[in-house]
Amino acid sequence: MGPVRLSEKRRRDRFRDGKQRLRHDADSMTPRTAGMLDAVLWAVAALLFAILLRLREVFGTATPPPKAEANPLRDEDVDGGAPCRLLLVDADNVRAALAWPPREAFRRSVSRWSSTQPDLTAVILATDGGGDMAATLLGARMVLTTSGRWRADDTIVRDVRWLFANGQDELTVVTSDKLLRKRCRATRGAASQRVRFEASEDFASWLPAWSDESAIAEPAAPACLHRRLRAFLEWAASQPQPSTAARERMDLGGACPRPCSAVRGRKR
Repeated sequence: MGPVRLSEKRRRDRFRDGKQRLRHDADSMTPRTAGMLDAVLWAVAALLFAILLRLREVFGTATPPPKAEANPLRDEDVDGGAPCRLLLVDADNVRAALAWPPREAFRRSVSRWSSTQPDLTAVILATDGGGDMAATLLGARMVLTTSGRWRADDTIVRDVRWLFANGQDELTVVTSDKLLRKRCRATRGAASQRVRFEASEDFASWLPAWSDESAIAEPAAPACLHRRLRAFLEWAASQPQPSTAARERMDLGGACPRPCSAVRGRKR
């Protein structure tokens, strides 16, 4: 037999011997050893998975947790999603339509009317004069504002602007004063904001007799309306001055401004 054939035969013998040795080693492995190997493999897999999660967190590839939505003071902020209805009433303009009833009797009449309205209705009653600009809660759903040395028109425009800037999308202003209506329309900051108007004469016809002095059974205000009025009162307590009231009246074609005492007692 030549040297080449002998060498090939030896290689085949060694290969066959190696396969038999591996088969023997596998057959001789005990179940305990196999179980330990499985445990090691699972531990390595778990460690790799934990490392992968940590890398995702560190490098920002993990899905971030959902952010809490902002909760601005919206007019659909609660209680079934129904919007709060706010009426700003030019008190002396309405009193003129009623032949000037006493202030206190007029306030009682407005408060009695508001107590019969849907739950989410509140009234901001703006009056001329008073010792200073102020806002007072007269009932669960009624606020009285005084203008001090300014005019009630000026505080109404100021308050309409603030309410629109703080989430109210729709307001109703009760007045027959055409210039005041123009000024209120000019406060809108977005196309979706609406200001409606009711004539003082119409509003006066809705009020109960102002001579009625019986007790008023006023229902409690819903939570959303209570929060809205409280936010307004806290802001008004800082006595923010009406902005450029005289210039606004002149820019919109009004007459030169006069102190409120000069216009009090005049039906507009």
